[in-house]
Amino acid sequence: MSARKLSGLLLPLFVVLLPMGNAVAGLCPPVDLMLDTAPTVFDTVGQCGSTGKQGVSVAAYDEYSFSVADESGITGLVVSGEQEGFIVTVQVLELVDGGFADLQAELTIGAGAISGFFEAIAGRSYVLHVVGKGFGTYNIALTAVPLPAAVWLFSGGLLSLVVVGRKRNVRGPMRVAVSA
Repeated sequence: MSARKLSGLLLPLFVVLLPMGNAVAGLCPPVDLMLDTAPTVFDTVGQCGSTGKQGVSVAAYDEYSFSVADESGITGLVVSGEQEGFIVTVQVLELVDGGFADLQAELTIGAGAISGFFEAIAGRSYVLHVVGKGFGTYNIALTAVPLPAAVWLFSGGLLSLVVVGRKRNVRGPMRVAVSA
């Protein structure tokens, strides 16, 4: 394969693989914010807030209040983490006038990894609600993102198709030999 062909594939490949780095990272080190009893404010893209390792039992629940700052550029939060055993349901609820309003995300999670995504609106407050379904421990992190990873993947794939289609048009139309 010539260097020219490789350079044509480099940009689309980079655009498609770039957002996968965050998805593979799992829990985000280092933790910028601790999610605890005090309300937490996410004010920049890329910030990570963590519950730390917590214990939970059947029918018990933990709540972590947080908000997204105005003009932060944050449009969503990635939920990631891990648990020991089949123990938690994770809900993200929007707070309005001190009460629960809309359910933003709900993850009923089996053993092992915790993962999900929900859209967030700047200037709004939320609660991460962790409900125990068994006995064990969990560690959940929220990472502030500007756009959902799916949008980046779709955009990268679309850009790749445009580049490939454009290169095909530059070479001229494809000619098909028809036998008589």
